[in-house]
Amino acid sequence: MKRASLPLALAVCALALTGLEGCRQARRSTRVGGDAATLKVTMATLQAEDLGRKDWLYEISGCTPTQNGELNADNTVTFKAVGLKKGLAGCQLRVKLIQPLANVQFAAGSEPNVLYWSNSMEITQDATGALTSTATMQQLYIHPIPDPQHGRFQVKVPVKFPTPEPGTPVTARLVCTPDVGLDAINPEGTPDALTFSFIEKIDAEAAFKCTKIDIFVGGTLKYEGDVAGGDFTAKPDALLTLGDVAVHAVAPTTTPDGVAVSVEAKECNQEGMVFDTATRSCVKKPVVPAASGSGSAA
Repeated sequence: MKRASLPLALAVCALALTGLEGCRQARRSTRVGGDAATLKVTMATLQAEDLGRKDWLYEISGCTPTQNGELNADNTVTFKAVGLKKGLAGCQLRVKLIQPLANVQFAAGSEPNVLYWSNSMEITQDATGALTSTATMQQLYIHPIPDPQHGRFQVKVPVKFPTPEPGTPVTARLVCTPDVGLDAINPEGTPDALTFSFIEKIDAEAAFKCTKIDIFVGGTLKYEGDVAGGDFTAKPDALLTLGDVAVHAVAPTTTPDGVAVSVEAKECNQEGMVFDTATRSCVKKPVVPAASGSGSAA
């Protein structure tokens, strides 16, 4: 009986293993079919001092179940989720504090502990087919306004909207050289016209050249306008009010073919190619005609 049962036992074991492997194969194919896609997001308009903050949370939501991403060395954020794809609508990105901070002032109407917010992320693909997106972030916080006894400069910019703007939160950024450093997060006025105050701590006079103002509403860059009188000298404990700026709506930027390609000059190292600064692409090097009578190219 013992000798006869051995082949039977082996056969049963073989069948069991075969069935188990079949289950494993089926389970493996299901898992591969549901693998998460990877999305790399570039965060635009973050302050220089806010780059590389691994102690903050980078959260995607709206188009996928809310989840946190991984901050990379190049200050992009990587997310992995099932269902991420080119053209997916409704994606939002938030940069959040893990623990509340007492020395931070937030914009009126903003979510608690949200430092930056993008409400409109377009998911495209790069030349390799990888999913990518650039999120223009609205800054929703500032550190406390510098003590006037220690020197500060304040510049006010009155803004007029083409139509009343009831949205919140409303913030603004001055595009200047050098960078003013602080966004205006709590303007004063009405939905038709608001005055934004930018305050910078300075120790001595400094020259600024400001060209335009960007207005963010509800996590989106919504308006922009050219600044008049943007060349000025900032002085400690001084106040300057610029002329009224009539802002206009910003047209949304899209990529018709869904492919976003970023090319830098260092990539145009092929023979006969140069970098075109106007189109930011590699183009054929122009042929320089030979100088008359020289027998060689100029």
